Amino acid sequence: MKKSNVSKEALALHKKLGGKIRIMPASPVRNKADLSLVYTPGVATVSNFVAKNPKRAREYTMKAATSDPWERFPSWKESARFLRRSRE
Repeated sequence: MKKSNVSKEALALHKKLGGKIRIMPASPVRNKADLSLVYTPGVATVSNFVAKNPKRAREYTMKAATSDPWERFPSWKESARFLRRSRE
């Protein structure tokens, strides 16, 4: 598989799956070509794409399926206050 094909297919696969980490494989990995779509070099293509297009990260990664608690707070100081209160 040519590098440009791997790049295009990796982007399409990651967008479809919304990331690739699961308890069970989200896509069958039957051979080296399949593995290259969901892992290196395919993941490098997706990483570079997301670095250049950060607003599209939720389309291509599992970011939409996870919760980042730090996004809820405008500053670390508020985060620390929240954590202290939640432990009381």
